[in-house]
Amino acid sequence: MAVDIIKHLLRTLCAAGIVLPGGSFQSMRVAYQRFAEDAVADYRAVASFNGLSFDKNAEEDAVDTFSLALREACDQFVIDPLGAPPLPNWARVDSAIPEAGAKVVEAVAELGGVINQ
Repeated sequence: MAVDIIKHLLRTLCAAGIVLPGGSFQSMRVAYQRFAEDAVADYRAVASFNGLSFDKNAEEDAVDTFSLALREACDQFVIDPLGAPPLPNWARVDSAIPEAGAKVVEAVAELGGVINQ
C-alpha cells in the first residue's frame, strides 16, 4: 500500500509540472532515512524523559520498512512513470451503464450482504 501511495504522490508532483531528475529519488530516500532516524531518537528521548515506554526496535523496523517501500516505489516509477490507467469513478460508470448500481446491490444481496441505501 505504501508503494502505491508513494507512486501516486510522485505522479501527482509530475502532473503539477515538477521535474523529478533521476538523482532526486536517491536524495529523497537518504533524506527520509536521516530524518526518520532523528525522529526516532527524539521521540525515544522524550518518552524516556516523561517516563513512558518506547519500543525503539519496532519504530526502527517501521522506518526500515517504509524506506524499502520508498525505494521500490521510486524504482517502479522510473520504469513506468504513467502507471496503470486509473479506474473510472462511479459517476462515469453510472452514465455508461445506468443499471450498474442496481446490479451491484443485487449481487451483494445474493451473497447475503447488507447494503444501506
